Amino acid sequence: EFDFYPYITLFALDAICETAMGIKKNAQMQSESEYVKAVQACVFSLFSSHSKFNSIFFPFISESVVSCIKNPFPFGKE
Repeated sequence: EFDFYPYITLFALDAICETAMGIKKNAQMQSESEYVKAVQACVFSLFSSHSKFNSIFFPFISESVVSCIKNPFPFGKE
């Protein structure tokens, strides 16, 4: 079985950086870079169930969706 989630998120980060900001971060090739880790930490904190940002700007997102974002494979890979 192949876990494609990390590859998709890194591709999305590269696409957003290049399209919106006009910079190349090469997240797919440098997945352990300080920038990638900082973005991952920010995203995690935004979707944390304890985040005030989440409850103010995304009140319609249920806790199950937030749980899925934080842990897409809660029962392990089958």
